[in-house]
Amino acid sequence: MTIRNDIIGKATDELETVDRQVIQLPELIAGIQVNLDDLIVPATNFDRRVCELTQAVNVKVKELEVLTTLISVSCGKTIPHPDPDVNSPLPVGTLFQFDVVQGFRNDSEDPNYSGPNPFSTNVFGATTNMMGGGDFENIITGNLGVGVTTIIGVGRTFFAQESNATKTVGEETENCDIISGDSYDTAYSGHIGTLYSARRDALLGEITTLRTTRNNYMNETVGELKKEIKFKYTQRHSYYYGLSQVKIRKTELENIINMANDPVNLTFYVEGS
Repeated sequence: MTIRNDIIGKATDELETVDRQVIQLPELIAGIQVNLDDLIVPATNFDRRVCELTQAVNVKVKELEVLTTLISVSCGKTIPHPDPDVNSPLPVGTLFQFDVVQGFRNDSEDPNYSGPNPFSTNVFGATTNMMGGGDFENIITGNLGVGVTTIIGVGRTFFAQESNATKTVGEETENCDIISGDSYDTAYSGHIGTLYSARRDALLGEITTLRTTRNNYMNETVGELKKEIKFKYTQRHSYYYGLSQVKIRKTELENIINMANDPVNLTFYVEGS
């Protein structure tokens, strides 16, 4: 029965190792979790600041949208359709977006996930919004700090049409400018007499500046912090995954030992039987 004894001995030795891992891995996971809990605090504060900077962007994007509505009614710049048979000019302008701060997710963030790929995105989806509202003007406090990195996504889009300098009203030529009581003046006073085109250019410049400020803050701040959080989530997952596998292995080893000890199976271990 040397073969049987060897099989039982090897399985028993490995089972001792597996039993130690079953005890040690939860201790390692607990230590990583404490570190993650600490890291989430600055990550949450970082995300809040990115959202605040993005709120400033979206305030100006909304102002551009209000101005665009005025432009498109009577002063929108167009070009002829490239197909001469189509008598419908094309608007000239730029597709514009409201920004939304998002956490890019990994399944490793879920402590209950023990699948093989920590970078998959089946649990939470690919992204989670940290801002909401029709114009993405609100910060979703409960979502701050989520994800393995922070990104800027597309919230809502509109076509920001360019403006002509003048328009024809009857036989008269009038400037395309902001007037008292129009929708733009009602919402954003102080620009009466300013050409739509000039105000549009000014807003585009302000939006670019605000986005640059926000992006620079993100690039200078997010790197090491979110990189460490991603590493810790991945490391924690490796222990969760390892724990799930050693539990499976423990059962397998116990089964092979029980099988070898069962008198019904003794003939399996006799050579030539």
